[in-house]
Order: sequence, then C-alpha cells, then structure tokens
Amino acid sequence: MRDYSKVSSQFWTGKTGKMLRGDPQAQIVALYLMTSPHANMIGVFNCPPVYIAHETGSPLEGALEGLQRLSEGGFCTYDEDTEIIWVHEMAKFQIGCSLKDNDNRVKDIQKQYECLPKGKIRRGFYEKYGVAYCLTNVDNDGNSNKPLASPLEAPPKPETETGAEAGAGAEENPPPPPSKIKFLDAVYLTEIERQKLQEAIGQKNLEIGIEQLDYSITVKGGKYTDHYKTLLNWNKRGFLVGGGNGNENKGERVVNL
Repeated sequence: MRDYSKVSSQFWTGKTGKMLRGDPQAQIVALYLMTSPHANMIGVFNCPPVYIAHETGSPLEGALEGLQRLSEGGFCTYDEDTEIIWVHEMAKFQIGCSLKDNDNRVKDIQKQYECLPKGKIRRGFYEKYGVAYCLTNVDNDGNSNKPLASPLEAPPKPETETGAEAGAGAEENPPPPPSKIKFLDAVYLTEIERQKLQEAIGQKNLEIGIEQLDYSITVKGGKYTDHYKTLLNWNKRGFLVGGGNGNENKGERVVNL
C-alpha cells in the first residue's frame, strides 16, 4: 500500500476535470483511482469495481457507470477479464515525464511492467512510456510496436488478392453476424445470446437485468458496448439478484422474452 500519491490541482481545470463536470460519480471514481490504496506508481493495478463501490460508499451500478465514463473519455483503460485498470497519465504525475537510464526507479518500473498480464494494457503502457522510462520490451507477439487501435477506427483493408488466392479466400469468408433483437427501448441481444443468458442466469434475473440495463441507457445515459457481456458481468457480481432499477414507482415494464 502506498503512503501517499500526487494529485495535481489541475485535475479540476484540465481536460479531464472539464469533461467530468456535472458528473460527481465519475469524479469520485477518478479521484479514487488516483489515490487508491491498491494503486502503484505506474498507474496499472488490480482493482475490481466492487473495491471502488465498497471503498467510496457508492452503489456498484454507480461505480461501473463512473468507470465506463472514464474509459470512454480516455482517462483509463479497464480489462474486465483481469480486472486490471490503467490510469493513463498516472505514471507521468507520480514518476515524472522521463527518467535517465541510470535512475534506480527504472529497474522497479521494468519489473512492474514485466509482471503485467500480456495484452492491450501492457502493450499500451510500453508504447506510452517505454522510451521515456528506458524500458525493455518483453512482448514478442509482433504487435508490441504497433499503436493501439481506436475502438472508433475501422479495421485496415486487406490487400487485394488475385487469381487462385482470391478464390480460396472467398470460400473461407465467415458468415455475417446474427442480427440483434431489441428488448424494451435500448437493449439488443441475438437470439443465441438471449438463450445463453437464460440458461446461465435464469429467466427472472434476465428480465431484471434487461430492465435495469434499459433504464441505465435510456434514463441515465449509460453506454455499453456489449449488452450480453454487461448482463453476464452484472449477474456475476450479484447485481441482479433481487434487483431493481430504482424506478419502481414509475410502473413496471414488461420484458417480452
């Protein structure tokens, strides 16, 4: 556990502060991540959302929405599989913009970097700080020197094939993804996803989850990339058991499944 951390007063007037104005839940989560007892000087650490909810006194839904807002704004990256968070600018404020290769902190940073799970966060950290902190790249997957693709950026077009190669490639093209079905006003699932959810979490929790997710999107302005994974994650964290969307007095909404 760290004894202290540096938080600049420009947090409130800089890019992040301006983006989060009017959203106290996201502000709380951002300050928590910068001062969290689980954090380290490189700003990459294990921090399940239940930690955020418990240690800030926020509801789990609020912690998840705040984390989602910060991820969309480029403040941090969260990996659901490993529950690791990377606060992008944290190392710069805790360590400095750059280090000389004979600085004793370089070895410590290298060790923490090497301990990170292989994936987009480790690659992203090296791409941002590798040169500045004199790090040795430990990734050998061929992607370590490539920038992370933006989620809004279209994938690169494949090279044009001719002759037999084009014919062979056409046979291997995957079928188009199944179409999604709309539930209530804003929840979208494929029929296969609905069936898997029904088997995994039960009919009642599925209805509760769809109602909560729809309420979060339409009323609170929440944004969720994959509704299927969101519902699985909420159920895994116990958010759907005996749940409700906090809007019971506004009348029940029927989910036709």
